[in-house]
Amino acid sequence: MTLGIILLGAIVLLTFLGLTQRVFDRMHLTDSRALLFVGLLIAGSFITIQLTGGTRPISVNLGGIVPVILGFYILKKADSRKEWTRALVATVVTTA
Repeated sequence: MTLGIILLGAIVLLTFLGLTQRVFDRMHLTDSRALLFVGLLIAGSFITIQLTGGTRPISVNLGGIVPVILGFYILKKADSRKEWTRALVATVVTTA
């Protein structure tokens, strides 16, 4: 088991214990939506799509796309200019 999956499992446990409520509220996520994103991260980490073949293959891991989708979701839900700017920076950093 990789460290990332262990950490995601810890987030799930903390969510069930109610310790992540404030963080998810600030991200405009319900507990069920947050668990859905964590589940998609875990499931997507096992799926890799190869875009090109040959001597230098290029592939995309679906688990890496989920944070970008979450970033755009937070951009859409941002209430203030400050939140929107933070979400934009986080989305750009995640995408890079």
